[in-house]
Amino acid sequence: LVLQQQKRLKDQTKKMATPLRNLRANGIPTDAALEAYEKEWQAIVVKLKNEKNKMMESMETELQQWRRENEDLRMAVEASKAQQQMKLDEMEMSHRKKTAGLDEDLRLLKEKNGEIIAEKKKVTATNKKLTAEVEVLNQEKTLQMEDTKKIKEEMMKMQKKLEEQKTIWDEKRGKLMAQGAKSKAKIQVLQSELQKALCSKEEFRHEIKELEEVIRAIHPKEMERQRASIRLHERNKKEKNQIRVLEQLLADSEETEKLHLEEKRILREEMNFLRQTL
Repeated sequence: LVLQQQKRLKDQTKKMATPLRNLRANGIPTDAALEAYEKEWQAIVVKLKNEKNKMMESMETELQQWRRENEDLRMAVEASKAQQQMKLDEMEMSHRKKTAGLDEDLRLLKEKNGEIIAEKKKVTATNKKLTAEVEVLNQEKTLQMEDTKKIKEEMMKMQKKLEEQKTIWDEKRGKLMAQGAKSKAKIQVLQSELQKALCSKEEFRHEIKELEEVIRAIHPKEMERQRASIRLHERNKKEKNQIRVLEQLLADSEETEKLHLEEKRILREEMNFLRQTL
């Protein structure tokens, strides 16, 4: 506002000064005109001073109002600052508390992180160790697979050999069973013949007793006694020969049976050995 009033004053001064310059330029500088212009100028100056004073009073009033408002605003700002400072103090205290808690949490986290790093190192070492063990196990597994493959091949060969041997055993078993059946039949025949021979021996003994009784009865007749003795001797000799032949046959059959049992025992041992091997 002051600047605007000053500008207005300058404009009016220029406006009043211009006719005066024109008059002087035209060569008519009269005292009456000068007085008129001076009065008009003074009136304008007084008017401007009055306006200036009014304006200054208005400005002073506005300035005081502004100062009051500014003071109120300053007090409000101070109160707001105090309130903000209190809030800041509270926030700082809370922040300090939180910071203290966070520092403790950070310390615990650092300790936990150190433990985790140590545990990670242990786990890494364990992983390396386990990796090495796994590699060793894989190598062993490869070797075992190769051994298993060889064993399977050997088992296939042994299985094939066992099947061939089984075929041979079946053939031998059939032959042995046939021989055993023949031997049993032969033994039964020999046993029946031996039984007959024993029966004949009993009959011969009975006849010998009868002949002895006859010899005792006909003792006076020496010729009859000698003939009876010769017949008895021949019968005894014949009986002994038959018994010897039967005993030899029985011994042969028993030897055949022993050989048959021995072959069966050997076959059983071979089969058990092959089963254990497989």
